[in-house]
Amino acid sequence: MTKYMQTDSRWGGLGYPKSPYFIRNCGCGEVSIANILVEFDTKYTPANIQPYCKQYADPNGNGTYHSGIPKMLTHYGLTEVKEHATMK
Repeated sequence: MTKYMQTDSRWGGLGYPKSPYFIRNCGCGEVSIANILVEFDTKYTPANIQPYCKQYADPNGNGTYHSGIPKMLTHYGLTEVKEHATMK
């Protein structure tokens, strides 16, 4: 099983959505999505999904919008995506 970490030097310094906010401190949602996707296809990494995912990042550095999580999963082909009640 692959386990990506936010602080990995390969993507931790990528802007999320842009500098001064980075995956290493604001990209837990994106990295979580990559951890799910890599189980289906090893081509997925936080770095190569970042261009799509950063549209769901709070521009004030507060991480990924909860509403973006199901949208990202659906975008990458997962069809049985349900929002948890506490994500509202």
